[in-house]
Amino acid sequence: MDTGFFALGLTLADMLLDASLAKSERDRLVRDSERAEDALTSLHRKKFPVESKPEEPEIKREWQRGWIVTNKTRVGQQSAYESAFARWRRLQAHDPEEVIRTVDAAFADNVSHSACVDAGTDGGINYVTLVVHFPGEEVAHLAIADGGKVRKRSKSEVIDLYRRALASTIIATVKEALSSAPVATHAKIVVFSYPLTGFLKTRQQSELTPIYAATFDRGTLTKNRLKHTPVAEIMAADDLLVATDRFGRFKPLGDRASDDIRLLAATLVATHTHAAGRLQVRAGTIPPGRK
Repeated sequence: MDTGFFALGLTLADMLLDASLAKSERDRLVRDSERAEDALTSLHRKKFPVESKPEEPEIKREWQRGWIVTNKTRVGQQSAYESAFARWRRLQAHDPEEVIRTVDAAFADNVSHSACVDAGTDGGINYVTLVVHFPGEEVAHLAIADGGKVRKRSKSEVIDLYRRALASTIIATVKEALSSAPVATHAKIVVFSYPLTGFLKTRQQSELTPIYAATFDRGTLTKNRLKHTPVAEIMAADDLLVATDRFGRFKPLGDRASDDIRLLAATLVATHTHAAGRLQVRAGTIPPGRK
């Protein structure tokens, strides 16, 4: 997803108020908004590669591009296989360092900054703990076509789009993490919101507010459920911590946040660096089931 979609909503209000805006420009705004909405709300439908056992190379004399494979090449192939197999065994053992490293590598190209900050076993449950940075409601201020006209979204329409976009990001993040950690059965996820306007000016996320936390069981994210259940309903997972106002708008967790989440928030703000678009942090331990 193009990061420009995050900022699109911030430019639409002023443009729609411009009476001199040509019809072709207004039509373009609608098309851009529709593409942005689809990008924001379809992430959970993506298929993520699943970590699998590496295949052992055939160590024998064979022809490659007309040249006999040398002993040096065969030794290199065997060495690469042994390294990959050792890594696979660590993942099968749910080794925390290997799991965190593997999940983070999978997250490297995510638009919303995300990281695996913990992994382990608690009460026989293999878990990963994930953190996601997601922009505030400004991201949902997209144009909409209404009876041949172009207008801003109403408050309720903005809230609905934001909820669906956040839910899609949450489910996609959990799916990708569990695809990368083959024996993890649970994923704890905490979402921190940040003001998009300030980020676009400074490229820093110094204001991070926890707005959502939950634990997902691998069995709840079946293909059938994802296909037939509205994604905003799926985000109502176990150990759910969320606060909304009477309109359904997300609010800071405040006193609902556990001590672990508050500590994690403080650590993230203190140690966060925006380097090559990645979240560089290792902090906090929030096993599933804890509040």
